[in-house]
Amino acid sequence: MTNKIKSLSLLALASLTTLSFGAEFGAKGKSTEKIRINGRLHAQFESINTDYSSEADPHTVNEFIMRRVYLGAKGTLENGMSGEINANFAGSKGEGKLEKAIVKYSANDALDLNFGYKKTPIGFEETTSSSKIKTVERSIATRYFTEQLALGARMTGVHANGELDGGFYYDLSLTNPTQGTVGKNTGADENVLAYSGRIGFEGSNDSFEYDLGAYAGSFSDIVKVGEEATIYGLFGDFTFGIFSLTAEVMQAGLEGVKAGGSDADALGYYIMPALEVSDNFDIVLRYANIDSDGGEMVDLGETSRRAPTGTTESFNEADAYYIGGNWYVDGNNVKVTFGYETASYETAGVNADVDSFRVRLQLLF
Repeated sequence: MTNKIKSLSLLALASLTTLSFGAEFGAKGKSTEKIRINGRLHAQFESINTDYSSEADPHTVNEFIMRRVYLGAKGTLENGMSGEINANFAGSKGEGKLEKAIVKYSANDALDLNFGYKKTPIGFEETTSSSKIKTVERSIATRYFTEQLALGARMTGVHANGELDGGFYYDLSLTNPTQGTVGKNTGADENVLAYSGRIGFEGSNDSFEYDLGAYAGSFSDIVKVGEEATIYGLFGDFTFGIFSLTAEVMQAGLEGVKAGGSDADALGYYIMPALEVSDNFDIVLRYANIDSDGGEMVDLGETSRRAPTGTTESFNEADAYYIGGNWYVDGNNVKVTFGYETASYETAGVNADVDSFRVRLQLLF
């Protein structure tokens, strides 16, 4: 009787599985070797206050949000081809937005070819995965160049990267010039292409790790910043035992953005030391600065993400101080990141200060 009950139970389970998922689960292509499903969840609380020197202060933000709800899949074929899709379902109503969609060919360690929609190699902090950054949000300097000015981040095109002898590596992109556009460009952007690339050198020994590099990009006919924009950057990421230091400097030449049509050379940088207190906890500091050179003004709400704004939203320059930490419950798989940042914005006749506290719970699967 016991064996009969077990057999009936297994039959019922098999029937439910068939009803829920079909007769079998597998890949459409016969040459597919592996399929991987992955996800990233960022549950976040943030309290943000903006204080203006010469006008009424806006409301204070105190809210819980889902900062990221990533769901992705990767399929690997036996001929060296693979495909990857990743989407973020953290819209206000849970709607999805494509974050990555590529067809990839891996020839060897020295050459990976990617065709599709992904991040370009502009910005070290920007291209470091949000699952691995040590702060809740990226610096105001990074957000100014890659978010506000749209010089870099996700674009559609052809991308190549690889590792060379001696610790050298490279990353190149030939793309449409419009950020965040998966399909077609519009207007003047249809006639031009964007070029960006990075070279770097990395290595390690028992007590020291390093990653040094430089990148550059040229983006023509981008309406958001003028007729033409170029960006250059240097970065360094060092680890000495329990101490680490990351620094990056970015400069963009923005054509025709000043009053009267003259050019501007915007400059931004950050420096971020961190100390590993234990195997499961570290402390992080960061200083960041932006100088717009009187061109494309610094947007308060864009650079200090989600900060409430008043009548004056754009400023000549800004700097920010951050202190926070990470509790690694299970490495990066389960991590709590928290931090307080105070940012000061200045322009003629108006100053503004943004104070923000954020805490995030991360789960990777």
